[in-house]
Formats: sequence, C-alpha cells, structure tokens
Amino acid sequence: IFDTLKLSKKEQRKLSVEIRELLWGGSINEISYLVIKKLAGCEEALFTALKKMNGYFGNHSKFQYKRP
Repeated sequence: IFDTLKLSKKEQRKLSVEIRELLWGGSINEISYLVIKKLAGCEEALFTALKKMNGYFGNHSKFQYKRP
C-alpha cells in the first residue's frame, strides 16, 4: 500500500497505527474496507493486496487478540 500510494514516513506511521488498532480489535473486514478505500482506482495493486490479505487472514478467528 505504501509504495503504491507513495506515502511519506509520517503518513506510513499513521496508516500503520490505524491498521494495527483494527487488527488488535479483530476487525479484519474493516482492514479490507480501509485497503479498498485507500487503493481505489489502482485496480492491480488493490487486487494484489486483497489476495495477500485473504491468504493471510483467511481464518479470522485466530486474529481475535482481545478475547480472553
């Protein structure tokens, strides 16, 4: 995402924090929506990012960090 959007270091940190917070909360779908929003208009990069995310986050239940 960073390379495609050519984000500054400050923007990269901000986006990383946002994604990390969503991940910590188990909000995998929200991460997908964020990626779709950020990469709108960059179809090839969007397809690649979503494919990688699907492979990594395929089983959402293992990303429920806040659950006891």
